[in-house]
Amino acid sequence: MKKLVHFHLLVIMIFGLVACGGGSDSGGGNDTATGGGGSSNTTPSVNAGLDQSVNELLEVTVAAVAFPTGGNFSWTQLAGPVLAEFPSTAETVTLAAPATKTEQQLTFKVEYTTTNGEIVSDTVNVTVAPLNSNPVAIATLKSPSTNPATPIAPDATVILDASTSFDQDADGVISSYSWAQGEGAPIVSQLNGDSAIEFHFIAPQVLEPTVFPFILTVTDDEGGSANYDIAVTVDPNLTVVAVSGGADQVVNEGQTVTMTAIGDPIGGTYTWSQLTGTGLDNFPVTGDIATFTAPATKEVQDYLFRVQYQSPTGFVGEDQVKVIVNPVNLKPIANIRLLSPALLPAQPTELVTLDGGASTDGDGSIVKYEWSQRSGSQSITPEVSSDPKIFKFKTPIQTNPDSYLYRLTVTDDEGGEGIFEMEIEVAGTTDLIVADAGADQLVDEFSTVVLDGQNSFSSVSAVSCSWKLVSGPTVSFTNPDNCLASFVAPNVDVDTNLTFELTVTNTAADQATDLIVVTAKPIALGKITDSGQTACYNQNQAVPCGDTNYPRQDADSGRDSVSQFLDKVGVGEAGFDYTKLGENGDEIADDSTDFACVRDNFTGLIWEIKVSSTDNVPNTALRDNKNTYSWAYSLGSTGGENGTAADPQTICPSTADCGLEVYVEEVNATVFCGGSNWRVPTMAELSSLVDYSKGSATGAVDTTVFNDLPSAELLGHQYFWSSETSADGGGKFSAWVLNFANGNDNTLPKTQTQNAYVRLVRTP
Repeated sequence: MKKLVHFHLLVIMIFGLVACGGGSDSGGGNDTATGGGGSSNTTPSVNAGLDQSVNELLEVTVAAVAFPTGGNFSWTQLAGPVLAEFPSTAETVTLAAPATKTEQQLTFKVEYTTTNGEIVSDTVNVTVAPLNSNPVAIATLKSPSTNPATPIAPDATVILDASTSFDQDADGVISSYSWAQGEGAPIVSQLNGDSAIEFHFIAPQVLEPTVFPFILTVTDDEGGSANYDIAVTVDPNLTVVAVSGGADQVVNEGQTVTMTAIGDPIGGTYTWSQLTGTGLDNFPVTGDIATFTAPATKEVQDYLFRVQYQSPTGFVGEDQVKVIVNPVNLKPIANIRLLSPALLPAQPTELVTLDGGASTDGDGSIVKYEWSQRSGSQSITPEVSSDPKIFKFKTPIQTNPDSYLYRLTVTDDEGGEGIFEMEIEVAGTTDLIVADAGADQLVDEFSTVVLDGQNSFSSVSAVSCSWKLVSGPTVSFTNPDNCLASFVAPNVDVDTNLTFELTVTNTAADQATDLIVVTAKPIALGKITDSGQTACYNQNQAVPCGDTNYPRQDADSGRDSVSQFLDKVGVGEAGFDYTKLGENGDEIADDSTDFACVRDNFTGLIWEIKVSSTDNVPNTALRDNKNTYSWAYSLGSTGGENGTAADPQTICPSTADCGLEVYVEEVNATVFCGGSNWRVPTMAELSSLVDYSKGSATGAVDTTVFNDLPSAELLGHQYFWSSETSADGGGKFSAWVLNFANGNDNTLPKTQTQNAYVRLVRTP
């Protein structure tokens, strides 16, 4: 009976284990689980292993152990230098510890996703310690010989060189050099610092051959150091080697230069090298003689050469030679070609075109073309040409034939000049009618352009003139049937050509025509709206604009100065240009009196137009022109103070509060005029509406467009809020307002008791 009881207990224990799950904790302490899906009765876990410490460049392995098995691993790196092995989906990741100069900690995270979608994670840290290799110190003898075993003569300049020393670490560098003289010899006369890559000294006078030991110490950027011993022997029986490269020379470009060196004692070897100047192909040169051709140049050039002489006993001496190369300029060759007319002599009033483009310079370029008339019975004014190589003029009207001599002078980039002359024969006439519309013109838009045909001519009688526009924008003529006519250049956005034809007629009904091209170019009218001021004044009264006694007045420049000529999109006084918009944001007729918004066609901004109710009581509608608000606007330039909203339904109809921000939200919620990005304007935007030519009687804006100004009697002012905080007086506790009665700015406190009007704006 007892055996049966034991069996039942064993079955119950096994059943309990299966029901409760047999998983074990990961041990990392950082496990997390997400997702789940299903009704698993096991708790998943993952362990990234113990934290590790390794030296740089050694191999290290991070391995994960997870329960239950069969899921997927995902390794990512959380900290430390970025490694190419990550991210990884392997269970075990092997990597090389990165090179480092300071201790680095690498942190890795492993996420384990079970077969039913549960996710657990763990992290592991790998600390990487730097492992420095000491540098290698190397000292060599650089001068007067390269063999330390070769004795040196007293008074020779000795140079010890440490430049071939190196750091064994791949990314290491030597950070300092230190030289010290060993014991057993007199102290040398040191020429430079003992912490330089090279150590210079003068070999001292000695009575017998003497060994001078030196110690080089190099230190790398991780503090490792190494030494090197080098010794030189000074022998009083030796003499210093001497060499001369000859005297400095001055030559011309293209000249052959020869430099000859003489060394003492004889029997050694010579090496020439170039130190400065444009690189020459034949250097370095061996041998006592070096030759080269002085290169072409446009300015004086200095070349410095060094000759090194190594004596038969291995000692080295050197000398330097300077060669100055002067430029030698070839003068340019001027040339003139006759492009028109095809045949000479030229007829009266015929266009003559001369071309100097065939002129050449053998060793440079031509930088200047200068034309001049040298002879002829009349002085002829040439036409303006944008190409200095081209010279144009119309032949004069003359009774007798004549010759006109023209000279072209060309100047090259080294100041040399070349001259060419051409004679142009011009025929005479006694029976001729000529139309002369004058030279083409380049003018500003809106300027008055004069067309002058007074140089037209007939040998029979006087002539009459008539002008017509052949092509280009339409203009309004003044005196088109007169030889002297004028018009106002049209409004253009880019350079625009207008072609006019002049017709002249004599009493015999003979006619001749001529064309003139007038190019109208746009002028800078500013990038901000103008002030509206179109009148100019002295101290007491209005004066004509443009008066030199009262210059630089507002009305003399900008859009207002040419407002009568502007091609406006919509309507507006002076230089202002507005388009009226309906409640859905659609453009409506300029003469409409029922509109919801206006677009400033110059700035592109769209402005709110208030509802003007017939009664004199505020709060009748959301956008009633009599509603006012306190400054409570976190979206503006707050200066750290958002302001205080006035109570609801006190100065506005809102049931939330009467602050600016709530009003903006309520208007945007209606998608007013097709937009939901309405905001409180800046001071600059408000000021762009002001017409300063107006008095305070009607308000400082165009009231045919902004017809919604409230009566100044309601509050005693017409202040409109801006979105900008003022630093004046109360600092962040005041905001800028603009008085639409006169255009003046002011500030008001941001309190709930201080109210002003608001006109919202948006950018399309």
